[in-house]
Formats: sequence, structure tokens, C-alpha cells
Amino acid sequence: MRIFVIILLLWVLPLPLYAATLPQSVYTIQTVSLRDIQTANKHFDAITRKLVEQKLEYLRTERIGEYYSLRLGKFDGHASAEKFLKTIKSQLPLAMVMKAYYKEERIVRMYESPRQLREKAIQEPVSSEMPDEIKTQARKTHDQIIERKDQKEIQKQQKIFTQAEEQEPLYSAGPWKGKVIEAVAKVPVEKAVVAAIWHRQYDTRFTVLTDVHDAQEVLTDDEGNFEIPAYTETGKHKDTWRKPNIPGPEGPVEFFIRGPVIDDPKFIIYKPGFAPYPDQAELIIFPTKSFYVDYAEFYKANVKGETLTLFKNSTKNFPEGLIYTGKACSPFLDKFRKTSDFRIGSVFLPMNNAEERIKRLDIPLDCPEQAEPIPELIPGYKHDLKNPLKKGGYVLIEVSKVTTEENRSIIPKEPSDIVANKLPLLLQFIKEGRALRERETGKDKP
Repeated sequence: MRIFVIILLLWVLPLPLYAATLPQSVYTIQTVSLRDIQTANKHFDAITRKLVEQKLEYLRTERIGEYYSLRLGKFDGHASAEKFLKTIKSQLPLAMVMKAYYKEERIVRMYESPRQLREKAIQEPVSSEMPDEIKTQARKTHDQIIERKDQKEIQKQQKIFTQAEEQEPLYSAGPWKGKVIEAVAKVPVEKAVVAAIWHRQYDTRFTVLTDVHDAQEVLTDDEGNFEIPAYTETGKHKDTWRKPNIPGPEGPVEFFIRGPVIDDPKFIIYKPGFAPYPDQAELIIFPTKSFYVDYAEFYKANVKGETLTLFKNSTKNFPEGLIYTGKACSPFLDKFRKTSDFRIGSVFLPMNNAEERIKRLDIPLDCPEQAEPIPELIPGYKHDLKNPLKKGGYVLIEVSKVTTEENRSIIPKEPSDIVANKLPLLLQFIKEGRALRERETGKDKP
């Protein structure tokens, strides 16, 4: 009889009314799921500092069973959610698209913009017994509280810039040493240009603006060896450097809060007839002392009918050895990704006296099958792995000769006019590479 009544009610109820009782299913971006509300709030606050306000719509914390899931956005389709995810992936590397119910009753925290908070503060009722001047002061105090809260967020966000500004010198690293060899024959690539380009960053609170700062270049010798000398920037003349600005009614207005911060150099290695580094490097190998990597270990759990991708913090320790990465390692990385419960960025081969042996080429010169995966280095997770292409050290780079029209089309972009006069060899090689491509293919590309 009870079943008959339920069926009768479903038949009698108007369809729109019945549909309205169902929870709304949407596509959303999930950033993390945690058991602890305090930790979830810290992640929530971190997201509001990392993303610009326009990308924080529907940022919320949902309580699902015993988990607090941080989700972002409401999208009608998977394609639009994926498109949005690409714009925030660099700031939130663990984020992923998922289809889930949107239930207001389980939202425990929803993002409100500073403007919304101010309007809310102003609209809060003030006792009618208060004189008008006290009401005005109360509203002003609300605004000051919100403004101080905004200022604290800005101060947290700018911590890295402040630390960089206070250090003396402003930047110091290097030297950078290495060898370039041909990927198939394993012979030295002589007279290839190795260019190091430094950039400086300015923070506007809304985004980080980058400008070219300085550059150096050298040629590899007969054995394929190169060395970029140690580089120091005191910052003594930083007040004269070009700064980010926006047009104003009375001329350009400087548009930044903190800066500059000098980045570690970006390298370009190129010789006409060879694929360039970094775009088409076959293999990058460098030695390392013992190190550790903190990472997110993923697992799936079913919570109240929903399958959530969760993670726990883990640590892997590695002894002295060699790091391998590049195109030649792609098959091994793909194999590891099918069985690993963490994201993989490179592979590791344990080896004693690694730095001495790599300089003698007394190492495997192909991606070793017996290597083990290294968790991807994700911002926010600690590690002490030192990349020689950042602060300095030794690296072995393998590049291949171009053999197809597709490979010939890959030529480095010309550097900015600001440092072009410091990179004459790179400019010359780029022109020679284009001429070589035009002769061999009968056409040129920009």
C-alpha cells in the first residue's frame, strides 16, 4: 500500500515541482578534500591569494560526510570546466574537473569579494537609537576593518617579494656548467650557442608582470663543454629599471606593489641543423646529492555515494645519483604513470660519485629502464632537490639532428630587443637556421 501511495504521488505531482526537489548536478573544479576544517580554511585562504577575483566565483567549502571539499565554479558542460581549469592549473596544480551535486545545505563557506563584504557591512542594520553621526562612524569603522583585512592578505601575498627586496645582493647564483652531445651518436656538439636570460618580476597583486633583465651567451668548445660564469645583481640601480605601468590621464602610472625579484636564468641552446633546447631536448641528465621530496599521494574514497579523489601527504627520500628527464624518458614516464599513485616529473638512478662519473660520460646515456620515478615538484610542497639550471651546477644535455620538416620548423624565437645586443651569436644562429630550413624545404616560417 505504501509503495502504491508513493507512485501515486509521483504521478500526481507536477513534473517541474518534482524536478525542483532533485539536487542540481554541475561540473566543478575540485582543488582538495580534507578531514580537518582548519586545514581546509587555510587552503581556502591560500586560493583567494593565488587567484584574481574574477576567477573566485563559487569558491566554496562543502562538507561531504567527514570530508571538507574545496570546489570552484559551476559549469554547464565539461568543456567549459576544462577550459577554466587550464587558466588556473599553474596556481592550483592539484585541481581537477569533476561532476558533482551542488547542494547549498552542505556549503559551510562561500567566497565573498572585498566589495561584497563592504556592501554587506554598510547594509547591516544600525540601531535607530543611535545619533546619525554615530551611525556614520559605525559604517566608517566597518570599512576600515575590511580594509585592514585586505591589507593583511596583501602583506602575506607579498612576503616573497619583500624578502627578495631586502636581501643583498638582489640576486646571486652560478656558475652554470655542462656538456652538449648528439643524442644518437653520443658525440660532442661543438660551437653550439648557450644563452642564459634573466627576467625580473613585479607583483601587482592581481598578477605578476615580467620583464627581461639581462643575458649572457657562450659557445660550446670542441668537447661540447660550456660554462656561464657566476652572476650577481646588486640592485644598486634598480630605481632606473623599466617598470610595469598603465596609461593615466597625466601620463603612465606605475602599476605594481612589490618588486623586482630576479628569476633564475632561462637557457636556450641551439646550433643550426640541431633541435633546440629546451623545446626539443632529447635528454637532460644531472647529478644530485641525497634529497627528499614531499608530495601528494592520491587515493579514491566513496563518501555518501560520491567518489572523491583524495590525497595524503607523503615523503620520498633518495640517495646520491642521477636525474633523467626529457623526450627520451617519455615512454618510461608513461609506464610509471599507469601504476603510480602520485604525479611524476622525472626518473632517478642511484649512483655513487655521480658528478665525477657524468663528467667522464661514465653513465647510461639513454633513459635507464631500472630507474625509479620521482614525484613531480609541486609549489607548496617542500623538497631539497637542486636543479643545476637554476642556481648553478653541472648538466648533460642531449640534442638530436633535425631530420624531418617538422623538426626543421622548430627554431628558437628571437630574444627581446632589450638584450638582443648581448646575444649576437644566438641571433646569428637563428637567422642561419631559418636560411637552412628555407633551402631544404623551399619555404620559410616566422
